[in-house]
Amino acid sequence: YFLLSNNVDAIVLVPVRDFKGFCSSYLKGIYRTEKPTTHQLNDIWENWRHKVIDFLLLKEKFPNRIILIQYEDLIKDPKKLINKLFGKIKISKVKKIETTILGKLNIGNSSFNLDNIKAGKIYKRKNYLKLNDKQIPDEYKKIMKLIKQKKLK
Repeated sequence: YFLLSNNVDAIVLVPVRDFKGFCSSYLKGIYRTEKPTTHQLNDIWENWRHKVIDFLLLKEKFPNRIILIQYEDLIKDPKKLINKLFGKIKISKVKKIETTILGKLNIGNSSFNLDNIKAGKIYKRKNYLKLNDKQIPDEYKKIMKLIKQKKLK
């Protein structure tokens, strides 16, 4: 908000992860477990909820400078999503997608042990976390509906 409200010339790309994926990573990275307690789920929900609502509010205030994407769309077909994004901000399309930092290939950042990962490749991990409907607040569907309406199309 500070940068955009002070007219910094920037477009902000905001990847929004679905709650189950966010929860799985948060549990493993923060709590060091894959079996959540009710307290942990409540903590993770509040963290996800506040972040996503903040992103939606920023999108309302700066509709042309905030671009929401769904993290799952990025992982499913990174080249397609990145080229759609580049078209929107008028940058040349890419031919090859690689993960780099300052031009050097890297293997990304994950709290999960991933075997057979090669530098520069985008990897996927199956989400083994099973949450039932009672563990996910009713508000989740409403928030995700808003994200789907406001995300990059």
